[in-house]
Amino acid sequence: MKKILVINAGSSSLKYKIFEKSGQTLRCLFAGHIDNAGRSIKNFHSLIKKELGTTQGISAVGHRVVHGGE
Repeated sequence: MKKILVINAGSSSLKYKIFEKSGQTLRCLFAGHIDNAGRSIKNFHSLIKKELGTTQGISAVGHRVVHGGE
């Protein structure tokens, strides 16, 4: 089974979900939301590690990107 971390970083908050993929099945293990995230990847890594117990086993990371230009 693979774990996939999906991140949606906004201007002042951070939303994330961790999915588990087994074959063709994708299941959300948990989701979180941090207000006033501060953009510290070190703090985010610690939070994910606390939620999972470890960051090992995450095989992919996706990040939502929105371009506000023309």
